[in-house]
Amino acid sequence: MYRREQLIFATFIRQYRELLYRMGKIHKCLTDNKNLPTRRTVGERECFRHSLTLQPDLTPEAKSVIENQVQDVSVKYMKLLTVCYQQQEFHNDYMKLLANLKQHSTLRFTDWDGRNPKLLWFPDYREKMKKHTTKVRVLQEALTGYEKGQVMALGGYLAASCYHIGDGATIDKTYEKIFAWTKTHGYKCKETSMERCVSSNWMGSSEECVIEVLIEIRKE
Repeated sequence: MYRREQLIFATFIRQYRELLYRMGKIHKCLTDNKNLPTRRTVGERECFRHSLTLQPDLTPEAKSVIENQVQDVSVKYMKLLTVCYQQQEFHNDYMKLLANLKQHSTLRFTDWDGRNPKLLWFPDYREKMKKHTTKVRVLQEALTGYEKGQVMALGGYLAASCYHIGDGATIDKTYEKIFAWTKTHGYKCKETSMERCVSSNWMGSSEECVIEVLIEIRKE
């Protein structure tokens, strides 16, 4: 059995790897803070503070989006997938959500090196945009061994897509851009949305955060 403090450090290491930090940088972050508290809430805050000097490696997709400032709305087909999920409460804090110990200890992601974006599914983006506490499902394409009841079908429809460059504090502007575009082109948006965290640099420059917002649409 692992001690709680060991699980906390494992959570930090796994999160940094999923954000594409190299192991050498992760080791430096942890060893530089020799008095890192074992209480998770304090430990997260201290470790995140020390990580501000580290620069993650951007994914090719995120790098291309940032270099070309790709922020136009487009339509894409979302293929049908079976996904497993971990449901959480969302308090408009992306960093806290993705660092959640419960999530990492119960949902095994296939992208240990962070090459696949994290997928967040919101049942009602209107509640999210009002800054209310709402539910969110952290998704991963289903693996063998998942528990019954933690699985949902996703996709099989057209979606309006738009990249958001910046942290979650300004993502509502991207939703509004999608709403305006779909209204102009005669589409109706469903109430659910998905966010692909292409590059989640919550601990560094917000200019290196890239999230793709996807909303199912149909012709009015």
